[in-house]
Amino acid sequence: MSTGCMLLPQLDEFVNQTTYKSHFGPGTMSSILWISPAHLSHRGVYQCQGRLPSYSSAVVMGHMITVVVVEFKMVIPNSQMRGQRGGFLKLQCIVKLDENLTNTLTVFWTKDNENCSQSIPVNRHRIGNQTTATDTRDFTLTLVNLQIEDAGVYYCCAAAYSSSQIVTIGSINVQVQAFNHALLNLFALIICKAIILVIVLAAGQIWVCKQKCAPC
Repeated sequence: MSTGCMLLPQLDEFVNQTTYKSHFGPGTMSSILWISPAHLSHRGVYQCQGRLPSYSSAVVMGHMITVVVVEFKMVIPNSQMRGQRGGFLKLQCIVKLDENLTNTLTVFWTKDNENCSQSIPVNRHRIGNQTTATDTRDFTLTLVNLQIEDAGVYYCCAAAYSSSQIVTIGSINVQVQAFNHALLNLFALIICKAIILVIVLAAGQIWVCKQKCAPC
């Protein structure tokens, strides 16, 4: 890589890395370079070279491979969300990506499908998709008129356009409650206060009657 075809062991980022070699039969050898994790400094042109034993200066040159490393990050602000039946939820998936990736990646949502093999049709009932095309892309999946069957794990999937290979996945666990417990507790409190008021009024009436009926 770099001008002058420097060997990888001579470059700082490759000092502690090695290539893996394997034989596929007589006279055939494959060499694989693993770069993990990849950093921006790994960008450049790579070329595989084959050298004969030390007594010969012959060198076999492989194809040049251009490696492009870009910044990409997926952020899921809330891994768990809870909604009420009939209400709505907004599932947020933030994708931070290099501008060079704008036309190379696709982001979509899927439900109860960790492999991201099938996206959710965004035009179906109760589901909408809002996308803001900026440097930081906000892929918000909106669930409206929540029902019990809407509960489950929703996956935000990023895949490459060319190969459909999944690049990264984020998930949100959605729970849907049948009743609004806050309103239920408030209703129960009102009922209890009403019962207490009735008891107090009844006790007051009894006391008045006893006072009126008591002999002088």
